[in-house]
Amino acid sequence: MKRLSKEQKVLLELLGAALFGKEPQIAEEIDWPAVAEEAMTQAVLPLAVQAMGERIPEELRAKFAEKADAAIIHNMSMEWEHITLHEWLSEAEIPYVILKGSASAAWYPTPMLRMMGDVDFLVDPKDEACAAALLGEKGFFRGDVTPEDVSYFRKNPDGELVEFELHHSVKGIPAGTAGERTAACLADLIGTALLHETENGSYRVPDAFHHGLILLLHTANHMINSGVGLRHLCDWAVFVNRFSPEDFCALFEEKLRTIGLWRFACLLTALCTETLGSREQLWAALDAEPELLEAMREDIFAAGNFGGKDEQRLNQAKLMTDKSKGGVDDTGMLRQLVLTMNEKARRAMPAAEKVPALLPAGWIYAGGRHLVRIALGKSPRIKLKEMVEGAAERREIYRRFHLFETE
Repeated sequence: MKRLSKEQKVLLELLGAALFGKEPQIAEEIDWPAVAEEAMTQAVLPLAVQAMGERIPEELRAKFAEKADAAIIHNMSMEWEHITLHEWLSEAEIPYVILKGSASAAWYPTPMLRMMGDVDFLVDPKDEACAAALLGEKGFFRGDVTPEDVSYFRKNPDGELVEFELHHSVKGIPAGTAGERTAACLADLIGTALLHETENGSYRVPDAFHHGLILLLHTANHMINSGVGLRHLCDWAVFVNRFSPEDFCALFEEKLRTIGLWRFACLLTALCTETLGSREQLWAALDAEPELLEAMREDIFAAGNFGGKDEQRLNQAKLMTDKSKGGVDDTGMLRQLVLTMNEKARRAMPAAEKVPALLPAGWIYAGGRHLVRIALGKSPRIKLKEMVEGAAERREIYRRFHLFETE
């Protein structure tokens, strides 16, 4: 792991100022374009620019402000998409709840400073066909399909391609006892959703407990796969900062312990306090390990938003991530690679699920399709040395989270 640069440290100071009113400690000459570039790859530019103020040279202010304003305009457009979706689904009497992005932004001091991506919403599986038909009527076309969701696309009035992800389950739920307990905690997710009102309209978001659980699942899932950036850390920081230590423990501790996410919540919270200046939570500090927190922080900077700074991270995940357990594999990289390829083979050739003898053919088919994607520039080339070394290093960090190890 590389140590943080002074520009990366300054970015953390700026985020702490934007989110929690900290006074940034910036004493030396700084490469401000490098700070802005890092903020872009971490998907936190509007927050950073707000906190920069007059600390940056005058000739750079307009340039950075223009980029931040473009992100804010995009956020405003996405808010309109959420409000419109609410109107459509309400009229069709389809219960739903927004996941992640806009639900996270609702906890920010200034929601429009939280950079937005697509529109994620969840409906009950029995309503999925109706919701899909509704999107089709509104001019959406279907894109990628995963076990948890289906992507739909259309162009907005500005000509931008907008993605809606229609979920019928929450991502990141493992198999086994921990998964059953997690699913039970999420069973009333739609029924307990709250109406979030903005100046321009409304949409439904999870209540505090469900939002916190989804954030932990989302962050853990992406960290052990492509990786997470500072935006994920900010999402958790502003959320947990709203609670007194007593209130947070009363709402979360018992359930998170039973599903094996309490330690991860403690580590993530302690990291937010140390790096961003969110409210200190003694329950989290008791479980904090300085060396592990430093490794987590460096891993976040190495990844960037969804692993955008390192194209090898998804390849590394194939050697270390056990998706069925929701954590990292303890039995060796070769075994995990075989399990990953078997999963890809079953997706590429569904018949292999019932006829295991077809798995080798599925390997060839899935592997050939991946090679085509590499040739077309749609997937990163495999760099074996970086893949193996990176996977080994990351696995040692993630194993210490004890994800989904139930009590």
